Amino acid sequence: MEAAYVNLQNLAKRLGLSTRTIRNHIHSIDDPLPARLVGGRYLMDLREVDAWLERRRVVTKPLDSLVNEVLMSLTKRNHG
Repeated sequence: MEAAYVNLQNLAKRLGLSTRTIRNHIHSIDDPLPARLVGGRYLMDLREVDAWLERRRVVTKPLDSLVNEVLMSLTKRNHG
């Protein structure tokens, strides 16, 4: 499968972020956004961007599960 590259402005538009935010992610020390600098312009492979986004997936728990965890933690702390 051939790589599909987008520039900084197009990626920002796709993700609904500012170009400054995209640049900050590119220069992040912790798991930077994969990018190539070609002729002074950033290019990002959409497959790599998708993988990078997947690593940032937020997994939420149902509220009752969170409440049970907190209650169990408090019970252990008070009785253990």
